Amino acid sequence: MRGFRTRSWRAGAAALAALALGACGTPRLGSRPQPDADLSGRWVLESGDDAAQLIAAALPRPRKPRVEREPTDPDLMRMPRDGTGQRRGGRGGQQSEQARPAAAADPNPAWGRISPREFVSAFVLPPQRLDVVQQPALVRVGVGDRPRAFEPGDEEAVTVNDRYGSRAVRAGWLADAFVIRSEDRQRLHLVEQFRRGRDGRLERTVEFSAPQVKTLHVRSVYRLATPAELDAKEADGPPPPAIR
Repeated sequence: MRGFRTRSWRAGAAALAALALGACGTPRLGSRPQPDADLSGRWVLESGDDAAQLIAAALPRPRKPRVEREPTDPDLMRMPRDGTGQRRGGRGGQQSEQARPAAAADPNPAWGRISPREFVSAFVLPPQRLDVVQQPALVRVGVGDRPRAFEPGDEEAVTVNDRYGSRAVRAGWLADAFVIRSEDRQRLHLVEQFRRGRDGRLERTVEFSAPQVKTLHVRSVYRLATPAELDAKEADGPPPPAIR
């Protein structure tokens, strides 16, 4: 009976912890993996979702230019006369009756001066190469000479400013997965997760959301690079969002 009560108490405590976790929002990221995990390695993309196709399907459809219709003759007859006795918009000041496109709208502030596709691809498109250096108090994730360095579990967010805008970045361990969260409260919410699979490969999942973009979930699988692949020149691609 005592064993049953102990198990019941533990189950109740776990349920309360889960409720508390849900109430406070996103789970807190830890400084160490639980259980122990090692993501270190130089990895190459092997398989996964078709990120380019998913990005294309999630992007907002381009707006058709609004066309302003010139007034027709009956419309002109109803127009009031001006001080010269002519009707406003009449033949004296009448423009071509052909339709003309309206002025282009201002660019969406979510993208700034870059295109929506470039903006989303910079965060979602998986790199062909991925280098991970894992240390007890520091984790580096990046490609070549453009790594991103994080102190796992640091509660103070790192502010990143680059061509993609300004955002707060936090990183740490959630069980055996290394998680990077980026958000600016207005334009984007990004969660990157790296986990070692049972087959030894590295799994990367990305959840991305931004105004006017359908929420994206992209999964990619990496394997350890061969010596020949390490010597090969890295393929060109969009620069990863990073601190300048």
